[in-house]
Amino acid sequence: MKKHLLIALSILSFQSIFSQDITYGIELGTSVSTILELNPNSKGYATTPKGNGIYFGGFINYKIAEKIGIYGSLAYDNRKSNFSIDENNDLIINHNYLTVNPSVKFSLAKTYNKGFYLRPGIRYSFFLSASDKEDQFEIVNNFNGVFAGNIAFGFDINDYIGLELCFDYSLNDILNDTSSKQLSGIFKANINLQKILE
Repeated sequence: MKKHLLIALSILSFQSIFSQDITYGIELGTSVSTILELNPNSKGYATTPKGNGIYFGGFINYKIAEKIGIYGSLAYDNRKSNFSIDENNDLIINHNYLTVNPSVKFSLAKTYNKGFYLRPGIRYSFFLSASDKEDQFEIVNNFNGVFAGNIAFGFDINDYIGLELCFDYSLNDILNDTSSKQLSGIFKANINLQKILE
């Protein structure tokens, strides 16, 4: 009996210690993307940002020092791109990803999770699907996953919510058989569920 009580008290004490350093919540936002550096021999594809996509997921934020933490997120990311096949034919492609984003969070304020911060990291986006309204072009089958470097600029408004602007640049070709990099911007709100549920 004493052994079980000791184990239970140990678990509760560890939980209370670590809960001060760990926050978790949801991310809600929108993304804009464009595809760059396309091979001039690939039927003349060119893209411009064409509408906003949807971005939502969850995050965990672990403070490891006074102004430094580890931040990780898992999110669904819908991006839209405009493909110019020829002079008279443009397509808007919806491409959908499940993204994993490990990063390091550097607080620029006196207190971690208060005020401005920088968050450099990497993002891997697992390709889920692509479609166009006309369903007329085989490019929807040519997408790869996206491995990208990124940097985020954010501001924790209070204990419950923060705003963030994140820029990604792909390090791999996102389309098969062509030189095709992706530049994306994500604007989102981070909502601290851990604080709300306290």
